[in-house]
Order: sequence, then C-alpha cells, then structure tokens
Amino acid sequence: MGALSGPVAALSMTLVAGAAAEPASGDTSSSPPAAAASSLSPDPLIETLRQTREALRAAGLADSPLDLAEILLNAFVRAVDPDGVVRRIGDWPAFERRQRGEAFGLGVEVVETNRQTVVVGVWPGSPAEGRLQPGDVFDRIGDRYVTGIPWSTQQHWIARATTGVEVVVMRPGRREPIAQQMRPAWCRPPAVAGLEVMPGGLQWLRLNGVWSGAVEAVSAALQAPATGRTAGLVLDLRAAGGDDLAAAAALAGLWSPSPDIIQRKAEGTRQAETYGGISVAATSRLAAVALIGPGTHGAAEVLAAALQRGTNRVVLVGRPTAGRPPVRDPIEVGGEWVVHVRRYGLNVCGAPMPEPVRPDIELPEGPPPDVARPERGNGWQLNPRRRESEEENVDRALSRRVQHDAALQRAVDLLIAIRALRLRP
Repeated sequence: MGALSGPVAALSMTLVAGAAAEPASGDTSSSPPAAAASSLSPDPLIETLRQTREALRAAGLADSPLDLAEILLNAFVRAVDPDGVVRRIGDWPAFERRQRGEAFGLGVEVVETNRQTVVVGVWPGSPAEGRLQPGDVFDRIGDRYVTGIPWSTQQHWIARATTGVEVVVMRPGRREPIAQQMRPAWCRPPAVAGLEVMPGGLQWLRLNGVWSGAVEAVSAALQAPATGRTAGLVLDLRAAGGDDLAAAAALAGLWSPSPDIIQRKAEGTRQAETYGGISVAATSRLAAVALIGPGTHGAAEVLAAALQRGTNRVVLVGRPTAGRPPVRDPIEVGGEWVVHVRRYGLNVCGAPMPEPVRPDIELPEGPPPDVARPERGNGWQLNPRRRESEEENVDRALSRRVQHDAALQRAVDLLIAIRALRLRP
C-alpha cells in the first residue's frame, strides 16, 4: 500500500495545484508531462478501500482483486473533470492516436453485403495502399476464411497480427484469388469521407475529421461553379472528429473570415492561443447547412460552434454534439499512469464554447417518419410546360435519395427553400 501513495499523492498535488499551470511554450511532444511530487498521504483512504474490497470478496461479490490505485486515480480525476480519463502509461500512445482520429489496421473502408466484406476505399499512406483496391472482396485473413464473419471480428484478427498477416481477396475480372502480405499499422483516414452530387446539383460533403485536407476539400466544394439548379452544400459532421483547431478556424473562415475565430486559454492563466480564418473565397454564392450529432466531437465540434455563430452563419441540423472539444491534456502520474484532464477553456467567436453544441433544428432520434408522397408520373411528355415537369422529376429523385436520413432530408428541404426564395442562411 505504501507503493500506491506515490502516484495518488502526486495526482493530488497535480490536480489541486498543477492543473492550472501554463503549458511549456512550443512544446509539441506527445509525451505527457510528469506530475510534481507531493507530501500528501492518502493512507487512511487506501485503508478504507482495502477493507471495502476485502468485505466484498468475503461476501462473494468480487471475484478478483480490485486495483486500488486505479480506483483512487479515477476518483480524483472525475472530481476535477467528469469526462477525464485514466490510462496506464503503456496504453497511452494508442489512446492518444485514437483521439487524433487514427486507427490500427490495414487502412480500408468496407461495406458488408450478402455475407461478404467489400473494399470501397483505401486510405492514403496505409498498408493497403497499392495492394488493395475498391471492389476487392475479402476471402481469407491468415488461415481463416471470412465469408459471413463480421468486419469487426476481422479487424480484431488483423490488429493482433502485429508482425504481418496474409490477406487474400477476390478481385472483379480475375478468377484466381490475390494474396497480399500486409502488416497492420496506425493510419488515419482522409479528411473527406465522400462527396456526392445529388439530384438537382446539391452537394453532400461528408467529413471524417478536421485535419489536413479538410479545408481544401470544403473550399473546392464551395467554389464549384454554381448554376440555377444548384441548391447548395450539405456539410456532414456527424461522424467527424480531429484535434486541429487551426483547421477548424480555417474552415469556419470560409464563411466568416476573422483573425480570431477560436481562442484556447489555459485555465487560470492569461495566455491564449488564437486561431483565425481569413479566406477570401467567394462562399456567399452557395447556401450551406451543416449536420451534427453525438458522433461530432473534438475539433469538428468547435467548427460547428463557429459555423453557428459566424457573421454568415450556417444552419445546424440534427442532434446535440458529443460535448468533447479538444480542451484536455495528459499528465503523467507516478511513472505508471497518465490522466487526461481538462486544462483549457475555449472561446468561439468571442463567447465561451457551448458543450454540447445544440443544433438550430433539433431532430428526434431514429429514422424519419414514413410520409407518403403523391406520385405525379411522367406527364411532362404531354405537357407544354416541360421545364416545370422536369424539375418535379428532379425533386422526386432527390426525395427518394434522402428518404431514410431525417437530418439530410431536412437539410435538403431547407436548401431547396433557400434556393426558391433566393436567400441564404
């Protein structure tokens, strides 16, 4: 028990006195800073926990010894930051990578259909780049055939093969299977998950995260030549994360240019980091709606707040965000643990960052209601007012495309209304 007092005492002093300390200027290291030593002794509390553990074990309610250090660390952290987390120091690098949007594996996007796993995308710089391609169907991983096996299980097998694994796929147009020896690695998906031009010219841009490549993709979509049939842009942040506040500010600046869109300030200090976006792109020509939800977190959450508050505000549709902006830093405790606790405050467009960000139009959870729409047929062939009928056909095709996504459906309706009124949000 004496060995436990070191980490816990260090954490006590860190959270009480050190959490508000200024971070080292220019320090970009991923290694967590070490906590200061302390003379505080939590021995009475440890003894109480030990007795409680023994009583639970005697009553048959605990099958294995509980880790008292982890219990105490979690208690201290949650008292300071309800969303703070505790990790063993050996687990920290993987946790930090996941916070940045990375994943450990082959770096592919797949769909599961008819008991098969089909590749639909390959991440740049991933182990699969140059070896797999869209359309490939997974046949075998190592000595296991994978037809009918969920992709989550296959990912687990791949991640465990740290020294490499043979992946066998079937490729359209070839009779023989293709075997590739690949070693899983940490990799991050591209910022853009997909860009689709839907009926009527409306663009639907889905982001994986706010990091390198996001600004260029959104800027290109906004500056695409607009026509009389172009309804606007749907920026989908529902599965987006990231930790790049500079990229979030640059994206927000595409709508509302300003040198100080985001400010991050260490708690208890006057020093602040300022991020701005001063793009002069002609964005006002294209109306935009952003989709948010519980999967919107990190820098994407900050972006949503900036879009909502900007001078050329973007309407937010969906559900509240995760409430997890990038305001936490790691602190090493006792050489064994890392705690990830809140150390910063965020101002967005001159006001405190809301947590979570709430949409302007909040939708209930679940699929959209099934609303019957009248079928007009193809009467335009007998109708001299041919242009109106063609537009009706486009609207009907667009309705079919978005009918299973309530938030996308609402965004489309808004943009069509804005186009009809020749207004913008």
